[in-house]
Amino acid sequence: KQMIEDAEDETNLEASEMFVFGKFKTFKTRLAKLRYVLKTTLKYSILENSKLEGIEVHAAKFKSIFTTISSKPYNALNHRKPDFDNDFEIFTNAILKAETELRTFKEESLRATPDVLNRLMLSNRFKKLNLPSLKLEDSYLETLQLYYKELNDLYELYFENQNSPPIPRNYPPVNGTIAWFRQLVARLDEVMAHFEDEENALETELGGKLYHTYGELHTELMYQEEIHHRGWYEHVAKIQSCLSVPLLKIGDNANSYKVNFHNSVIEVILESENFLRIGRKVPDLALLVILCKPKINFAYEGVKALVARNLEIRKSVPQIFVNLIQSQMMKLDAAFLPCLSNISWTSLTIPQILDGIKNILDKVDMFCKEANDMKEARVDETLEVIGDQMLIFIPPQAMDGLVWYKKNLDYCQNITNDLQIKSQTAEEAVIELIDKFVEAIEDPNIDGEEKFDWLDAAKIKPVFVIKPRGQGDDDDAYKKEKEYSIDDLKADCMEVYSFFNRKNMDALTKATRNTLRSLRERASASS
Repeated sequence: KQMIEDAEDETNLEASEMFVFGKFKTFKTRLAKLRYVLKTTLKYSILENSKLEGIEVHAAKFKSIFTTISSKPYNALNHRKPDFDNDFEIFTNAILKAETELRTFKEESLRATPDVLNRLMLSNRFKKLNLPSLKLEDSYLETLQLYYKELNDLYELYFENQNSPPIPRNYPPVNGTIAWFRQLVARLDEVMAHFEDEENALETELGGKLYHTYGELHTELMYQEEIHHRGWYEHVAKIQSCLSVPLLKIGDNANSYKVNFHNSVIEVILESENFLRIGRKVPDLALLVILCKPKINFAYEGVKALVARNLEIRKSVPQIFVNLIQSQMMKLDAAFLPCLSNISWTSLTIPQILDGIKNILDKVDMFCKEANDMKEARVDETLEVIGDQMLIFIPPQAMDGLVWYKKNLDYCQNITNDLQIKSQTAEEAVIELIDKFVEAIEDPNIDGEEKFDWLDAAKIKPVFVIKPRGQGDDDDAYKKEKEYSIDDLKADCMEVYSFFNRKNMDALTKATRNTLRSLRERASASS
């Protein structure tokens, strides 16, 4: 304006300074309000992309507020009209109310999440919204208080269970204890890692106390892990003595064995594998045991199966044969003997020894099965048929007495011949069965021919219970090899023969009793 007045050839410009610059200030204020509306709308538009459960309601509210003010028909840039100013005031009040509701939603969501770690993770999700109106500093302080309480609870839990910690399932003792220590450490570190991103929370007085308690407990847990690992490291040296023992030891019952395997070996293997998995040092001896794990497992399972089969074979032997079969049982004892003395878990000949025992078991098992099959098929079944035999003919209908008498003469003659054949067949089977046992005896003190001359009719006696030879003595019945003489053998053979002779008599008695009962029932029915 001054320049125009100074110029002689310029027309004077009449303008009001108040009108031009005063209205410019008003326009500038209007632009600031519009900028606030756009900036606020853009800031809260992030809610539409958030995956927080329940936040879509608040996103819709903010969007509705913006839609309301942006859908007005007037030109918001026309600063001369006051309509926008009124709507702007309504907009700001609505935004303040929506912010309060959003903050309440945040507090309720955090309150519904009592776990500190999950609460921190949820707080971080709210933090990513980058909305100062949420006032997350207060939320982090509340979470800090919860974590301080949890930290003290962990401290008490540790000292209560320090000597007997809860070992996770399928963990060996030492690794289970260390795993528990590491679970506590992981819990401490995981939560603390979230708090370290919030320096303002840790710089408070409560944050200082928390950090001090955290450091004490963390150091104690790491120290205990080191102590337990060192103790186990020194304990491994003792495992060598556990591997130097014989494979077997005598069981509680006669002729039974137990696998002489110490559980410490399995523990060392499991502990070593777990320590290697978590990156801890393992002694050379433990590495060697791990290397031999397949061989140890093979030996253990093999010996265990052979011991079980030995017991099964011995149980399958009928009591009547317990004395005659002692030569076969002594073969089993001799086969297992190396495993009771000089064959340990570190021996190189374990596979050969186990194969030898298996071969002996196969032979003895086959012998026992053949003997049992012969007894059941050729003796027991024959005696059972004899016991079920009717000794007289009982007609289904009434018959003349003389006719019935003549029929019974023929019937009884046939039955007598049949019973004689069956009894003779059973006797021959018994003799053959006894000879089978006698033939299997490999004792140089017993003559090869004389041992078959055992049958003596004068020595047949009723037998009710067969007791093993030597029962009640300190030595086992199956280990009397040096004391077993030809007379003992003949006595054992006659006991078996007398036993089946008695069974034959019992079968005939049963047949007689059944016949008389049937005759009595028929006579009662006829009368």
